[in-house]
Amino acid sequence: MSTAKRFPGTIPSVSGETDPRAPAREDEIVVATYNVEALFDCEKDHEKEDHDWLPHGHYAWTEEKLTAKLRNIGRVLREINAGRGPDILALNEVENRGIVTRLRDEVLGDLGYDVVVHLDTDCAYGLDNAILSRFPLVGEPRLHDLAARRTRGILEATLDVRGVSLTLFVNHWPAGAGRSEGQRVDAARRLRAIVERRMNESPGAEIMILGDFNATTEEDAFGPRGLRVSADRASVASPAPTATVFDTRDRDAGVDSATHFTRKYPYDGHVGEWNALDHVFVTAGLLDTDGLSWVPGSTQVFRADFMLADDGTPRTFFERGVKPRNQDLERAGFSDHLPVVTRLRRIHGG
Repeated sequence: MSTAKRFPGTIPSVSGETDPRAPAREDEIVVATYNVEALFDCEKDHEKEDHDWLPHGHYAWTEEKLTAKLRNIGRVLREINAGRGPDILALNEVENRGIVTRLRDEVLGDLGYDVVVHLDTDCAYGLDNAILSRFPLVGEPRLHDLAARRTRGILEATLDVRGVSLTLFVNHWPAGAGRSEGQRVDAARRLRAIVERRMNESPGAEIMILGDFNATTEEDAFGPRGLRVSADRASVASPAPTATVFDTRDRDAGVDSATHFTRKYPYDGHVGEWNALDHVFVTAGLLDTDGLSWVPGSTQVFRADFMLADDGTPRTFFERGVKPRNQDLERAGFSDHLPVVTRLRRIHGG
């Protein structure tokens, strides 16, 4: 596997955009990140506050409902990459390794996800991060705890992707305004310090930072005192790499680039607003012409009609305005987030 990288040449050019449903080329790897919105099992975890997600809890969460939820999430994933699903999938809001394994085995069993990565976090509600991959692990995954009490840690795993070590950092930062904004800045600084160390050890390290950040790229968490994100591809890919990371998505795409719809209460005077909270960032090692390279134009929000309600917002599993105990599973949706899909290309030499 490659351990050193060069920075000559330019990023391979690709015209237009890549539909997430389109089949990958032979030399391409499809990567996706998806917050699946509270994928719980039906059993009590005495270390977690999962009372609502039990048969007698608020959501009347039964095996029948869980089976429907798994089936629906599987339907979304199978639409990506011409029915093959992403080669690497980062997941948010999964309760434990067992539920991720059930997702793989029960609805994605023929898609070749040999690797399941999950480590229990300190999240009080059991909303962890995970990875499904067709590529083998390199070493052991790690969990980086955050300063905020009982929050989700950052999941780190390195995969052997066709002879190249690709490191993923899967994130799900604290939500909301006020105190949470400071917690997101703290998470960003913690992540940046980790990435800086990796890049000092190996300047050409191929790193992806992805997940649900609960923030748009205009927030302080992505600025100079946080993760330090840039939309300037040339500066990030310069021969003298820094810990600045590249935002792979078109920031001017508007609603088509949004992943989550935040509803407001009636007294706020607003119906709600779309936000781009789920992101994919890459370091300089994925912007050169050696090893793996990000495919320009490939980072897209996957939004198919069947995933959307009549008003164009995501179809969440529970129908709005209907008590969970009266849920009609024929009308059940998917998640309150939309997946983000991107592509890498395997390149030999520069």
